[in-house]
Amino acid sequence: MILGFNGLTFTDALEMKGVAKYFPGGVISVEALIAGNDMLCLPEDVGKAIEAIKQAIDSNRLSWDRY
Repeated sequence: MILGFNGLTFTDALEMKGVAKYFPGGVISVEALIAGNDMLCLPEDVGKAIEAIKQAIDSNRLSWDRY
């Protein structure tokens, strides 16, 4: 590929609670990003997801350098 673009990965609808019972609040959004997803579809609570992602960046669990 000329630009090195290999595509994007999307989660399934996070609000469907396929794994939400194991990861409370916005934690599932962080775990989905750590797992390699690029786009989070329908997090159950967007505010909690944003806060959890910010905390994960602050604690170096997630990094802007990855992207």
